[in-house]
Amino acid sequence: YPAYITAKVARSRSDENEEEGKFWIKYWLVYGLVYITEIILAGFLSMIPYYYIIKIAFFIWLYYPETQGATVVYEKTVKQFFSTYEPKIDAKLAPIQRFDSTEFLKKTIKNITINTMQAIRA
Repeated sequence: YPAYITAKVARSRSDENEEEGKFWIKYWLVYGLVYITEIILAGFLSMIPYYYIIKIAFFIWLYYPETQGATVVYEKTVKQFFSTYEPKIDAKLAPIQRFDSTEFLKKTIKNITINTMQAIRA
């Protein structure tokens, strides 16, 4: 359901879906953070009785229109975290953002070509 609704909102061209679009961005952000947490804590989480039932209930709460759980989680945790650490994160990502992938690919292809030609000649 969330993926389908997100696709519909992304396809719409009207500004009336802007709030719904923001909600689904929050939902997928929270979903991604839960997924990463699960990867890190997989061994521990598998020992919790009824974990997968709790997880399903949590995700229903996240997207249920009456609860707007994704907005609640975003406002209480994610937004505060990014407000605090955004300048530090941006500083760390600055070299990556300036990275010119086209130039990198050109240099890589040139090096591969040179190495291949040298190997053929040898």
